[in-house]
Amino acid sequence: MLKHPALNQFAQAFGEVEILDFTDPDIAGTLSKLAHCSRIVLSSLHGLIFADAYGIPSLFWKESDATVPWKYQDYFQGVGREGFCHRTSAEIVETTLKDGVDALPFSLLPEKRCLDVLNGLREAARAMP
Repeated sequence: MLKHPALNQFAQAFGEVEILDFTDPDIAGTLSKLAHCSRIVLSSLHGLIFADAYGIPSLFWKESDATVPWKYQDYFQGVGREGFCHRTSAEIVETTLKDGVDALPFSLLPEKRCLDVLNGLREAARAMP
């Protein structure tokens, strides 16, 4: 059983799925797995940022229809991702089963914006003790 019941539904709907745990202390291993993803569905802001930095199309997954937290709105506006969208677990599974994974609204930052995000992450890492 995976950590969240929706992940089991995603695995059944998508077929081949790699579940990444951003709380895993093996940061290099997690980033390596992330870098090899062709697209990613995530609820973690850190994961969204890394997906953008690596140029991986992403879909913001929210567990409910509640208001999008300001930190996500702030990030999306900050990187110029206007009109970003999110989907609940039920919407993701329903769309995938009905129309296939390609029907999901994955988004990708333009290449220059990806480089800006990646450079910002590098600068932040250098500033860390």
